[in-house]
Amino acid sequence: MCISFDIRIALEVVYEAVIDAGINPKSLRGARVGVFMSSSGNDAADVWLRSTENRTGHYITGCYPCMLADRISYAFNFKGPTCVVDTGCSSSFSAIQYAMLALKNGLCDSAIVGGANINTFPYLSSAFFNFKALSSDGKCKVFDASADGFVRSEAVVAFYICRNACAKRIYATILGIKCINDGYKEDGITVPSSRSQAQLIKEVYEEAGVNPMDVFYVEAHGTGTQAGDPKEIAALDDVFCKERREPLLVGSVKSNMGHAELVSGLCGIVKVLLARRYGVIPPNLHFKTPNPECEALIKGRINVVVEATPFQGRLVGVNSFGIGGTTGHAILQFENISNSAAKWRIKTKTLLKLPPLKKTSSLAIPTLILASGRTKKAVEHLLDQAAKHFEDTDFLGLLHEVAAEAVTVPAVYSTVLYSFFIRGKLKEGERVLIHSGSGGIGMAAITIALNLKCTVYTTVGSRRKRDILKAIFPKLLEDRILDSNNGKKFKMEILRQTKGEGVDVVLNSLSQDKLKASLECLGRRG
Repeated sequence: MCISFDIRIALEVVYEAVIDAGINPKSLRGARVGVFMSSSGNDAADVWLRSTENRTGHYITGCYPCMLADRISYAFNFKGPTCVVDTGCSSSFSAIQYAMLALKNGLCDSAIVGGANINTFPYLSSAFFNFKALSSDGKCKVFDASADGFVRSEAVVAFYICRNACAKRIYATILGIKCINDGYKEDGITVPSSRSQAQLIKEVYEEAGVNPMDVFYVEAHGTGTQAGDPKEIAALDDVFCKERREPLLVGSVKSNMGHAELVSGLCGIVKVLLARRYGVIPPNLHFKTPNPECEALIKGRINVVVEATPFQGRLVGVNSFGIGGTTGHAILQFENISNSAAKWRIKTKTLLKLPPLKKTSSLAIPTLILASGRTKKAVEHLLDQAAKHFEDTDFLGLLHEVAAEAVTVPAVYSTVLYSFFIRGKLKEGERVLIHSGSGGIGMAAITIALNLKCTVYTTVGSRRKRDILKAIFPKLLEDRILDSNNGKKFKMEILRQTKGEGVDVVLNSLSQDKLKASLECLGRRG
């Protein structure tokens, strides 16, 4: 099966988002969870369709744009509305807006909001360059006089959103979000409208019942273009600075990581969430001289954050604008926690019935901690965090909730375990041939076989894949990584190395003459 890399990574990131929310993914199976993903196409599909490979029907299930969302609902068995949204660079904010509407209207009880932007198709970068949208020196100089464009970047992001009363772990509350289009503009469809931006932002705060003057920081869209930066600063000045005593602080994550395009809005939110958690707003890079077209910057009504600045407020605004005129703004509210760098809100005592720890002396009563992970390193990390926060019963309750029922074993390992031990009767120290070693099942099989101290032979189809295996599995001998393109060659090499005895088990993924060669690699009792 062919599944594009953005979908594969999105599946992993969604899993991490659910776990991070304090929820075991198994508990959401069959639940009314909506999936709202942002995408502006699929680079893998473009590359594949232009390749010389046989174009099978797996393109539809693995690369079709809707599969970015549908594959998530399928894999996790979510039974809520599922869709992919494309409004250009504001796509992720549009996805949040539709997720919020679905929650309010009762179409779902919780939602996954995310997006993936992976740049592998060079012609699109060339188009942006010819459009004069890219920076000449590879730096996104947001709000600076020398700003001459943005830098393309990649990101895969996912959030788990639910109603406040149902949340177990809360990073922030979305008080309001709205996305609308500028409509017709004489200057052209890609030119921002300061008036439309200001009007939208005012509507968001009026509908949320929030005074814009209470917002201390705005994470701007800020792409570092001469067309966009002055318009955005003018809109922020109009909304936030008329009655403000202190300058409004602004920044843009694009100066730090580049422009993730359709996922850039979520990247801006992630920056704000991390800034709140660690208590520091990171500095904007490449800002030296204010853009002379940005009057509010020149006169000091708005200040660009250029050094690490304490995060001292509870309300933050976030902008996200699309190339086709769809403008978005969100209001985030944070809990009033004195030490935001070390604390987060976790609601477990009533949900988990976890009694508070009692202290009879200077030492706490020993507590059993449950932890579940795919690797030893993952489990050790969770246990280290439990030891670090051993007095926080809420946090320990969160770990119990996630690990109370062990998270599902990944399908690739289930396949390998069945093939090796049920069908193949594999024993410690035996010889095994694993085809497609760089694939998911292949790497899972190599991991298990090496742990069993087996002699492992594997095949791959390219030198790049050979290098990947060498890097991941140092114990895998180089002369046992063979070429899958030539069945006769890998058969002869295996028989030579085993002195004609062959291997005990073959985990096959090949066909025709290569399948025959694989079977001929088996020993008498294989």
